[in-house]
Amino acid sequence: MTRSSRACERAGTLPERQLRAARAAERLRVELTEGHGITARVHEGYGIAMLWAGPTAEVVVWTDGQWFRWWTGRLTRTGGKVYASGTCDNPATIARRVSLRYTDLSAKQAGPGNELRTVAG
Repeated sequence: MTRSSRACERAGTLPERQLRAARAAERLRVELTEGHGITARVHEGYGIAMLWAGPTAEVVVWTDGQWFRWWTGRLTRTGGKVYASGTCDNPATIARRVSLRYTDLSAKQAGPGNELRTVAG
């Protein structure tokens, strides 16, 4: 949760929906950082929160406080993006799934002169 969110939460000015989303994203950020060694930033507003995992937002996860969603990297036959999702009641499981996507992207981005980033856990 960002500083502004904490201040507003104390003041009681944020709608419950936005607080729920910010809290869920913060729980996921902690799981990713402590459990998998992936740095992440949380941004929230308009009833949703986004979590940017990795130094350059390799994986972007958004939440409404009930569900997490992120792009799997796959496309449908018609070119639409395929998204993964999971409930916010188990951030450890979602962190594991997001870390797998992060590792997959890191491996694809690694090439000559680029080092593969490893993920703890």
